Amino acid sequence: MSTQPTDVLIIGTGFAGLGMAIALKQAGLEDFIILERDPALGGTWWANRYPGAACDVESHLYSFSFEPNPAWSHMFARQPEILAYLEHCADKYGVRSRIRFDAAVKSATWDGARAVWTVETRDGRVFEARAVVTGTGGLSTPSVPALPGLESFAGKMFHSAKWDDAYDLTGKTVALIGTGASSVQVVPAIASRIAKLSVFQRTPPWIIPRPDRPIRAWEQRMFEHLPFTQRLARGSIYLEREFLKGSAFTVSPSLAGCSQRSTCARRSGIPSCVASSRPTTPSDASASCSPATTTPPCRSPTSSS
Repeated sequence: MSTQPTDVLIIGTGFAGLGMAIALKQAGLEDFIILERDPALGGTWWANRYPGAACDVESHLYSFSFEPNPAWSHMFARQPEILAYLEHCADKYGVRSRIRFDAAVKSATWDGARAVWTVETRDGRVFEARAVVTGTGGLSTPSVPALPGLESFAGKMFHSAKWDDAYDLTGKTVALIGTGASSVQVVPAIASRIAKLSVFQRTPPWIIPRPDRPIRAWEQRMFEHLPFTQRLARGSIYLEREFLKGSAFTVSPSLAGCSQRSTCARRSGIPSCVASSRPTTPSDASASCSPATTTPPCRSPTSSS
């Protein structure tokens, strides 16, 4: 622990943490430290390396406004490309040296008399800071349900946020629990190489198509040599999401009371999973996938893909 408190201590090296660190440097504030619980930077984009991992926000918008990337390969960037972008930002703006890796925060205590935070990590390190900024998120922390028999399951088991890269799924029988954004990406990526796949869901997700496509080479050159065109692209995406797609997150009165049975939209790449669209509880039986191709009789326009 240093004798003089650090001005600012940042927790996390995802977009929030790195963005804060870069903003401090740009403002001329150099006395800060970043704590990262993992052995590498990136936060969610380091932890989530499952097959098919990608962003559900367009690349030109899902990036720092002060550091546009004209070389995005797709409208919706994949995980390796996003992680590489964060690595680039950390190096370009000189904040990597401020990161303390393998530093999971155990506690943070405020001393009002001294106006100082005391932050302790799980390995016993102690830091003092005048201000603490938390740049932590929930998508890098696995949420494992308390399913009966889970502790005695003899097969291979892991969470999508802790994907075992060394385990070969080829020819295996796989059960996947959940049909959220990660599942929507995992299933199409592994379905062709496994023997059997069963997907279980509690509540059907509502999705809209993701208009993904490769960004053409001439577009990348245009963004690089005419930066204002990329700013226009970013602005148009923002305006579209802010105004034109506002209804996508509002359930219309005609759909609000729907209690009919529906299926997962096949656009997601997930086999049609039949389940009740009315609210369920954890005790409700999960639905299993079937080859049904029935069009949902009641579909909400909200997106989870």
